[in-house]
Amino acid sequence: MNTWFYKIEDLDEPIKRINDANIADVSFNTIKSNFTPCITSFKDNTVVQWITTPFLKPSEGMFFQISIESQDVFKFIIENVAGFFETVKTIHENNILKNIRLSDFKEELREILMLNYTMDKNSINPIIRDFYLDKNFSVTPFSQIEAVHYEVSIESFQRLTPSKTLADETLWNFFLNTSIERYGNIILSPEGWSINDDLINSSFLAYICRYAKRVILTVNQLNHHIRAIEIR
Repeated sequence: MNTWFYKIEDLDEPIKRINDANIADVSFNTIKSNFTPCITSFKDNTVVQWITTPFLKPSEGMFFQISIESQDVFKFIIENVAGFFETVKTIHENNILKNIRLSDFKEELREILMLNYTMDKNSINPIIRDFYLDKNFSVTPFSQIEAVHYEVSIESFQRLTPSKTLADETLWNFFLNTSIERYGNIILSPEGWSINDDLINSSFLAYICRYAKRVILTVNQLNHHIRAIEIR
């Protein structure tokens, strides 16, 4: 019998949720990055891996959008991440930079990273692999959805989780600095996850439970697919 997650009937809004009713004037600018990616830096930086790993599986029209809450975040993306992509756009609201959107992953870099991953799974951090690559639950397109919410009992999860060597706070700080501090939460969509007790072995959940106050799983109860993880 499961003891580390439980169903919740009503999902409340984060306290910091911001509802801005003002209509913004939105504009887009394409920018160029002079940064030449280094494969070694990819291996050593969990945030770079977090942003780029989903592009290792080609998907038409895919992009990664990041909220720019500080100049430090913008500088990090331009100097460490933008060079992996052919298309980098800044999104402005009322002439204020709000987001940066990355798309069209460079094919030559994809091939190099996939070759490295094929030869050495540890070239990608276990936390990142767990979220994007390790699960193989297949979801039928356009299947019916009946969403239910389960909350992780963080204390129970940590008691049951074997001791693991995990990444430092870098990825968590990225979540804080791009979403959680402003909005009170971040909502993520894991690849191929289903709700079951095998999740007790999840490196990603083990990492998140070190820092989060609440972790909520949104599940399609018709097929047990985990559609989203909300972290507060």
